Amino acid sequence: MTAVTPKLSADATAPLEPGEQLAEQIEAKMTEVVELLGQWRDATERKWAAVGFGSRPAIVVIDLARFWTEPGYAAYCPGAEEAIAATNELLAHARAAGVPVIFTTQAYQSTARGLVSATGMARKFPGSDTLAVGSVATELHPSLTVEEGEHLVVKTQSSAFAHTYLSTVLHDAGVDTVILTGVVTSGCVRATAADSLANGFRTIVVPEAVADHLPGAHTWTLFDISTKIGDVVPLAEATAYLDRVAAER
Repeated sequence: MTAVTPKLSADATAPLEPGEQLAEQIEAKMTEVVELLGQWRDATERKWAAVGFGSRPAIVVIDLARFWTEPGYAAYCPGAEEAIAATNELLAHARAAGVPVIFTTQAYQSTARGLVSATGMARKFPGSDTLAVGSVATELHPSLTVEEGEHLVVKTQSSAFAHTYLSTVLHDAGVDTVILTGVVTSGCVRATAADSLANGFRTIVVPEAVADHLPGAHTWTLFDISTKIGDVVPLAEATAYLDRVAAER
């Protein structure tokens, strides 16, 4: 195994932790791989068409709750702050257009015998025993803008569609396009994107508004989504689309 050469942190006062050094190396290699895959895609006849926007979108915000967005929690996701800021910008345009907004969090019923309905994922991830229904860990981050009447879907699986009423809410509203934000890109965001496609929705992911524990996983997953599931659309393009929706209503 190649030895890890100590590197300085951003402020040049302390060396990066070994895990941070490895994360940087993984990110560099993953970025190179994704760039090569993009070149391969462009050089072959396999052209992935865009699914495009429909006419009736909804915003689904995945798990921007304290457990994933606040330092100190086991699942804290670096980059969550930027994802929240981008999500808030997207939500402002969505609300101006009268577009449905749905939030999700993950939580389990708590009894004297522990968490009920906790899935294998919950048992696997450290700290998931804090995700009892009503616990502080499951609350949406206080800097996330939430308005009265907007849905909060409490899920127990990676996908926001699994064993929830999300699909019913979207279909009842006549939605044809699901725009996803939140965390984590390679986990619950991707799982929800796959099920969004399976439920018949055009699926859009806004890269500035999602984040992952490992940047390399974030980079790869966005490429994977763009070739198999839906479109990865920059924030500026997504907000411009919502502005067009507002103008047409």
